[in-house]
Amino acid sequence: MRRPVSFEAPYVRLRADLAAIQMQWALMKLAWKYRPDQPRVPAGNPAGGQWTDAGGIRVAGGAEDEETSRRSIIEDPMAELRQESFNNSVRTLRRLEPDNPYLTYVSDGEAPSQAIVDTYSDEVAAAQLRAANAIASGHAFDAHAIEVGASSRAEFGEIVNQVISDPFTQVRDLARGRTGFYDAARKFLVIVNPAVPDGGTMFKTSQRYFDGLGEN
Repeated sequence: MRRPVSFEAPYVRLRADLAAIQMQWALMKLAWKYRPDQPRVPAGNPAGGQWTDAGGIRVAGGAEDEETSRRSIIEDPMAELRQESFNNSVRTLRRLEPDNPYLTYVSDGEAPSQAIVDTYSDEVAAAQLRAANAIASGHAFDAHAIEVGASSRAEFGEIVNQVISDPFTQVRDLARGRTGFYDAARKFLVIVNPAVPDGGTMFKTSQRYFDGLGEN
């Protein structure tokens, strides 16, 4: 009696080969992202000599040569993702709380550990909540609660927090240290201003209005 032909084994092998190729390609792309000409933090800064990327401390420090930096990225394929997440957290903290003590962190030249990335992510969430509560406690609730459909300051603050924490929210840096966060679906604009006691405002407006906000 002939055994039935099975196509499962070749299929499994093909999937394994494809996964191996994808991993190799990902590692190659990470290696290619290494740029020896990337700007460095100026001398005199506590992080002087280290690479910088949008405000965060980047992988590798002044003591590492090019080959060591490239090898560290290849050996730790998640380093780039952790660094990007860390940089995003630093960028957000600078917008919400320029004096936040977490912004004094200085890298040792390596990509931040997952524990550091998680800690900064938690601090961003806490800073977003503090900013939302400050705005809800100020003049914005009295002036705009009805138009955004909030019946209480707590609900108003919850909406503010949703807008500034949503990854799909449009973000624009404005003059005088302010930041605009625009929810295009609901047409809600949050302006965070750390320099004023009530932290900013929220109101309903158009995409055109948000696009026209000055950055300088």
